[in-house]
Amino acid sequence: MTRIRRSLALLAALLLSGCYQYFPVAPGAIPLEQELRVFLSRRALSELPEGIPTGLNYVGGRLVRATADSLLLQVPVSRTVDGPGARDLR
Repeated sequence: MTRIRRSLALLAALLLSGCYQYFPVAPGAIPLEQELRVFLSRRALSELPEGIPTGLNYVGGRLVRATADSLLLQVPVSRTVDGPGARDLR
């Protein structure tokens, strides 16, 4: 019985592990409000404002608008305020 359970657990792990693949798409083919990752060059990453959270080489967010040559993403940003003006709102 233990061997069957192990086999089922292994099979479930393989099936549920989530196979995925990255591929380029045309901007017009992406539906609005879709969560996505946009992979950027090092130069493009270096030109982003400091507060924008990035992965190793991508920015993740929700697609707001797409044109033939650009994408507008809504990127979640959080800030921590430290100092005399910071208040604890608990």
